[in-house]
Amino acid sequence: MKLRLVAVALLLACLGAAPAAGPAVANPNVGANDPSPIAKAKLYVDLVDQPSLKAFVKAFYEGRTEDAKNLRKIARHSIFRWIGKTDENPQRAASKFLARVQREQPGAVAGITVLNHVAKSARGATTPAVGARTAATGAGSTASCGEWAARV
Repeated sequence: MKLRLVAVALLLACLGAAPAAGPAVANPNVGANDPSPIAKAKLYVDLVDQPSLKAFVKAFYEGRTEDAKNLRKIARHSIFRWIGKTDENPQRAASKFLARVQREQPGAVAGITVLNHVAKSARGATTPAVGARTAATGAGSTASCGEWAARV
């Protein structure tokens, strides 16, 4: 459940493109000197798809021991998984990723970066690169992202 809440919090960052309701107000329950709630959390380290791990394995099998040694240092750290533009179904991709994190490293915090890119098409219309709708203002993309975050 914690993992899902963290993922939803990260996904809600995509709503930053929406018009602001008012000025941001600091949370009165959190002080500037309070410790980070995830400072000591175990972060998920992807042992399957992480590019530096693949590079480490390749360097190791090619006998490039110095490169492999340095790449291993990088591969031991967590990275964020991009969800969005390159995923056919972002909701399914996020759900599958979170399930894999829970299965492989129970209790670990997964890092997810949401890509909600609104771009101009060749014809000049604004189209959400990951959303299912087209809107001249890009509002459809923001709404799609919000609906997706609520479902995940």
